[in-house]
Amino acid sequence: MIPPIQMEEFGNARVHDEAGVSFQSGMIDSMRAVVDWFDVRADPVGKLPKLIGYATAMVEIVSMGLDGRFVGVTLLLTVAACVLVSVKTVPPKLVCAGFVLGICANEMFADPKAVTVIVMAYVWLFDMSVARPRSEALIYVLWVGGSLCAAHILGARLSIATLTVLVYALWAAVVASLGAAIQSQRLYVASVVDRAARAERTKEETALRRVAEERLRIARELHDVVAHHITVVGMQINLARARLGGASADVESALVQAGDSTHSVILEMQDILQVLRDMGSDQSEALAPADVGSSDLGQLVQSFELLENPPRLGVEGVPPPDIPPSVDLAVYRVVQEALTNAYKHGIGRAEVNVNFGANADIAVTVRNSTAPRTEQTEASGWGLVGMRERVQAVGGSLDIVDDGRVFTLRAVFPPRRRHHSA
Repeated sequence: MIPPIQMEEFGNARVHDEAGVSFQSGMIDSMRAVVDWFDVRADPVGKLPKLIGYATAMVEIVSMGLDGRFVGVTLLLTVAACVLVSVKTVPPKLVCAGFVLGICANEMFADPKAVTVIVMAYVWLFDMSVARPRSEALIYVLWVGGSLCAAHILGARLSIATLTVLVYALWAAVVASLGAAIQSQRLYVASVVDRAARAERTKEETALRRVAEERLRIARELHDVVAHHITVVGMQINLARARLGGASADVESALVQAGDSTHSVILEMQDILQVLRDMGSDQSEALAPADVGSSDLGQLVQSFELLENPPRLGVEGVPPPDIPPSVDLAVYRVVQEALTNAYKHGIGRAEVNVNFGANADIAVTVRNSTAPRTEQTEASGWGLVGMRERVQAVGGSLDIVDDGRVFTLRAVFPPRRRHHSA
């Protein structure tokens, strides 16, 4: 039997071992998180500029330590610049104000100058040019770039070092241009991915529509051919029973059974026809997903806000409460495709007007200025063809006017889907 004292020591040792294992596991997870953050392959655009800035700060701090002169102002500005770039919860306007103040303090009071402040200012401008709308990023570039130039001029007591000022301005322009180019590339890739996804959905919708049309065709054939002949057979059986009034009981029983069978077949045929028609109509209406429609046009236009000339949306009236899902989806898809074509082939701002008339047709008009025609833009794709087919599928009409200067697309949808009789 183990004494109580040894048991207590054994329990304490086990607790210490478990605590040590937990601590080691936490340290390993933390080290993995740090290694993952420094792995620039996952997000080179977002991480590589920051790593350059942090490396500059480390070199600057180490050099000050080797020289044996840790200047409080320089060290404080270096750390503050790293914090401004690292913390993502601070509003961009406050970060911009912080960099403006830091740049002025660096030029006026720091000796030696904190190079990290300048490098981190360019890193932050690059991040803003990639992530923010161009108009907002341009304001930050003017503020921070102008502060760099103005602070250098004032710090030199108005003895303008033309070359240094030009270098500051040139770097600000290069960083902003590179960030804007990366933003445009990302928007283009996102649009290509969205087009591919919509093409895949359209392909599935086409297949489902063909299945629905085939079911309706089968229902019509059954009604026109099979049900007709079965009805004729039943009539002939009833006529035979009437004319064979004196027939034997076996013949009468066979005729009655045949008449009942034809009646049962007709009833079952009617059920089958109803199922086929319901599945066909439900399948056609199910082609319109419930997650997008005319009520989402505002969000659709907002997705183009990062462009230099975002579209302008004007809506008159409100969508009818009983608008069919297929018509609702068609309105959304036409505006989406029209805006995509406008910013792909046109120039300037696109104007979108949607008119929901009371008990009247739904009119969608998209206008944009057109760029000079080239050999590449002369070749037409399938976008307009697909729009026309989508509009006609719900009973609407599509008109296109291109006078060489303004491209106008007008689509008219019925407030309720018009079903064409076969």
